[in-house]
Amino acid sequence: MLGPFRPHALALTLSTAFTVSASIANPLPANQANPHSGGTPASSTAMAPEASWEQLCHQGEKQLAAGQVSDAEKSYLAATQLAKQFGQFDPRLATSLDNLGLVYQKQGKLSAAEQLYRRALAIDEKTFGKAHANVSRDLLNLAILLTENGRFSEAETSFKAALAIDEQVGDPNHPFVAFDLEHYAVLLRKLNRVTEAEQLEARAGQIKAKVKLSGTAQNCDKYIAIGQDLFRAGNFAEAEKAFMTANMEARKLDPNDPRLATTLNNLAGVYDRLGRKAEAEKLLNYAFELDKLNYGMVHPTICRDLNNLALLYANAGKLQESERLYKMALELDEKVFGPEHANVAVGLQNYAALLRKLNRVAEAAPLERRANQISFKQRALAGRTANPQ
Repeated sequence: MLGPFRPHALALTLSTAFTVSASIANPLPANQANPHSGGTPASSTAMAPEASWEQLCHQGEKQLAAGQVSDAEKSYLAATQLAKQFGQFDPRLATSLDNLGLVYQKQGKLSAAEQLYRRALAIDEKTFGKAHANVSRDLLNLAILLTENGRFSEAETSFKAALAIDEQVGDPNHPFVAFDLEHYAVLLRKLNRVTEAEQLEARAGQIKAKVKLSGTAQNCDKYIAIGQDLFRAGNFAEAEKAFMTANMEARKLDPNDPRLATTLNNLAGVYDRLGRKAEAEKLLNYAFELDKLNYGMVHPTICRDLNNLALLYANAGKLQESERLYKMALELDEKVFGPEHANVAVGLQNYAALLRKLNRVAEAAPLERRANQISFKQRALAGRTANPQ
């Protein structure tokens, strides 16, 4: 049976994975925080709450993908506690509850999982309204759990609601709709409504076929989106397939189309997670050269590339090269975004994490203080009153 689905990251911040590009029009997603990647800091208390939350989420993803369910539970519990600082209706709290619910569901704690899914649904409906993709994901998670619990009538109601939202807010032929249809068909087969199930499965197959037909930029973007969601869900093998398909589609476009660099960057992120460091490095350097040709050296995409390369080198033990790139990325962040931007705070945290790996704690501390000061200012501008550490 297909498992529950919800991409966790509403806003990418400091993490132990590469930045995965969602679209070529905006290679760095316009969200609440910087999508740069970085090494794991020696102490999470030295990080801004947003960065710590994101790191815990990614840590939980990796643990869950590795079958370390108990460890994932601890990470997601910590992320949930941290997310409460953002406000009772913050989408990150809903995301945390969904992630924790998935763990409980895997542990067979269906009642506890259901409570969390319903809390997440209430938060997302309050924040976004009833017709939103996040609400659809909540309903789908709930529907899958209810199916597992044998509450088929309630499950069907949730499946229908999730499907209606995805068809309403997006393209009726979007891959998410196909995903809903496949899950709904599983329930119908349990109810021996085989004819109805086959109809849904046929429609899902048609949607998937349509996605494969076009070699246009839109088709490339669809596969990038699919790969991004699979990556965030920890399904790296399937994410690789989606990004490979996006890469093949990108190669059909103009040789200077920036989508090619985007797909290379995304593939590199998958290869890094799979331990294929040499392949990841080759792709990242190729993407970096393409992005320099398309954007020049002063552009947010170059910041992403530098941070991803710096992270890769840090993970591979090439610490001097990593430091050189983190310095370049930080300088570029300040030039592109301004010295008080959230992206700069995350760049400082990334660099400080590397310095701690090098046991240069005295150098790391002032960078962390400056990062905390910037994060505090950002929270103050957003109406938060938390004090910097």
